[in-house]
Amino acid sequence: DLTAIVRSLRQMCFNIPDNLNY
Repeated sequence: DLTAIVRSLRQMCFNIPDNLNY
């Protein structure tokens, strides 16, 4: 399940900048 956690963390990290841009 580590892969799922890493994926979720990466999505959150990528979502933060996306939200800042908007």
